[in-house]
Amino acid sequence: MKTHIIKPFLFLILFSLVSCFKYKEEDTEYKELQKISPESLTKLSLNNFIDVDTIVNKDFKTSFKIKNIGNKTMNNIFIKGICECTSFSEYKTSLLPNEEQSTEVSINLDQEKGNFLKEIFLYGTFYPYTRKIQIIGFKK
Repeated sequence: MKTHIIKPFLFLILFSLVSCFKYKEEDTEYKELQKISPESLTKLSLNNFIDVDTIVNKDFKTSFKIKNIGNKTMNNIFIKGICECTSFSEYKTSLLPNEEQSTEVSINLDQEKGNFLKEIFLYGTFYPYTRKIQIIGFKK
């Protein structure tokens, strides 16, 4: 195996692990959602990994789709990033069964150079209350 290919992925895995442990301590949204009965949860369809390849500008936009594939209404939808460099377009906080929405995320990479990993957390009345989306790429 070529080490120049492995090193960036090892960095991303280690960075992800460290940022997740730090984030879990402050996750008040998740604690609040856990109070909701598991019987009222629905199912979510979500691509939790986005590779944006090479970025030249300091700002870029991408999007992701959220779909309620369960038979109950999904409520309390809340999206947040782990840093202030992310912002989101307006999105619905409830989705009916089989309803889908696309949400745009804007990310500022002014402080980044080389490989980067940005994480977004999605909350709501779906199992298991929260999901993580990882956005990776390379900043020139």
